[in-house]
Amino acid sequence: MKASLGEHLGLAAAPVEAVVARAEAAGLPIFLVGGAVRDWLRGQPSQDADLVVEGDALPFAEAVQAELGGALRRSEAFRTATWSPGPGLPPIDLVTARRERYPSPGALPQIEPADIGADLARRDFTINAIALRLRPGAEPALLDPLGGAEDLQAGRIRALHPRSFSDDPTRAFRAARYAARLGAHLDPALLAQAADAVAVLPQVSLQRVGHELWLIGREAVAAAALDLVAQMGLLAAVEPDWRGLGGASLAGPAPDPDLLFLRLAAQTPPGLRPALVDLVPGGKKEHQRWLSGPERVVEALPAFAGEDRPAAARALLRLDPVERRWAAERDPRAHRWLAWWETEGQHLRCEVDGAALLAAGLPQGPAIRRGIEAARDAAWRGASAEDQLAAALGAKAGA
Repeated sequence: MKASLGEHLGLAAAPVEAVVARAEAAGLPIFLVGGAVRDWLRGQPSQDADLVVEGDALPFAEAVQAELGGALRRSEAFRTATWSPGPGLPPIDLVTARRERYPSPGALPQIEPADIGADLARRDFTINAIALRLRPGAEPALLDPLGGAEDLQAGRIRALHPRSFSDDPTRAFRAARYAARLGAHLDPALLAQAADAVAVLPQVSLQRVGHELWLIGREAVAAAALDLVAQMGLLAAVEPDWRGLGGASLAGPAPDPDLLFLRLAAQTPPGLRPALVDLVPGGKKEHQRWLSGPERVVEALPAFAGEDRPAAARALLRLDPVERRWAAERDPRAHRWLAWWETEGQHLRCEVDGAALLAAGLPQGPAIRRGIEAARDAAWRGASAEDQLAAALGAKAGA
């Protein structure tokens, strides 16, 4: 027995009910679509609330915000908005029911308002072309004109029309993600369309491809999804040097989109890596450093081979947190040192500074730098403040 819609949507239920009541008052038919409907049919909880209205969603969303508060993010081009009701509550997407036309393969679509039937028909897969008509105080009514519920039950990912992947080749990445997450198989007709995606992908921005890879990287089943992506030839279509890569080499043992980026960088010649920054949604500055991350990790690994705490600590400090996780993946010895660093090493403090060394008689200049480095090494070995100072003064004697 399926849960009630309120139980199904959890924290999102009350805001959704409030929006539905206002749509009814405005005379706008409103529908729950997408992942929340899939999950409801599968008896899974969801807070993924995408609502489609037959009418212009933007002024409706603005009226909702004006009456109920919260924050609103708008997209004029697609006549959509995301309403955030308040702290701790999931956002709700409010979407204008529309049909789409693609002016050229791989281009972003041009839209025009339509009814819910046309809106469902313009979507990517049958399992996403299911809706629930919502009315205040009434049981939701299922709309499934394209057989999505049957495909969901059969574990089948089926595209809605033959030009689906040439219109939008990023749909092929989503097909792999859904198949892996749902334990489903790709319909043979859909697999035949993969060649269309491969042909058109060079015309698609890396930002759009990167968004799909980032979403895959967040999945617990990222390795299985990336295997399907590779089997369809999508990775090689984006970057020829990725030919032959599979899920095991890219996804790792746990979901981590940042590590996925670093693994892709490691498989790309250094001269071609700058373009990869565009793969990361909104992350150009923070991810620019990772273009040389693979080399930094390789240089750091020898420091983890022995029992020298200061050498291991210095190597870890040269890596950022994501690079450390990747080093720990590549070498069990690095994993051991990373565990030490997180539980103990990063909390060991050097109690000696330049002023203390000047007071102890060290001259200004390189001797101070060598002394502080020696004191820091002693701190990483667990030495007391007194022994740290002795190590610093000993560094001068040994210079």
